[in-house]
Amino acid sequence: MIKNNRIRSILILLATAIILAGCSDKDEKMAYYDKAKNCYNNNEFLCAKIALEKAVEIDPEFAGAYANLGEVYLKLGKVSESLNAYIKAAELAPDQPEVQIKLATLYMLNRKTVRAKKILEKILDNNPDNMTANYLLAEFFEMEKDFDRSAQLFKTIINKDHSQIRAYLSLAALLIKKGRYDEAEISLKSAQTNIPSSLHTIIAIFDL
Repeated sequence: MIKNNRIRSILILLATAIILAGCSDKDEKMAYYDKAKNCYNNNEFLCAKIALEKAVEIDPEFAGAYANLGEVYLKLGKVSESLNAYIKAAELAPDQPEVQIKLATLYMLNRKTVRAKKILEKILDNNPDNMTANYLLAEFFEMEKDFDRSAQLFKTIINKDHSQIRAYLSLAALLIKKGRYDEAEISLKSAQTNIPSSLHTIIAIFDL
């Protein structure tokens, strides 16, 4: 089955190459990029990988292709290659927070937490309301066992948006780690008040 999928991917890309003969570089790179998206949506990750590698070969400054290539490498279990692709994408697109956040996430997964922290702080300097960056930075402090700063960030997230159930639960978990059970219960009851439809908070309160 794996062999058949590889043969199919190669045939698709050969057909694409034939169609692209005579196209401009811009048309050619976008055709490979579009082909990669179709392959990705059909879970044909090898096909997507080959197409994206062709796209960045044509245009080495194609930030979007590098970002997508990073995602495809992850699907293929190639973590180092994914990190390198996102590093390149982030260099080419320094003003795209989604790319920067993905790079910070990969740095954290690879225990390169100082680099992740630097990226996240820069994002939050430009946009303090970026929830994903706030969450990741809170998780960074938790990984570094700086529970007070992590808890403070979760409180900041809650103050910005009372519907953030994940922040309530994460804050409660941190307070429980520190033995501050009463405060944890207050956090969960606040969640229940602000998000009454959340079953998770009810279960968590009974577990205290």
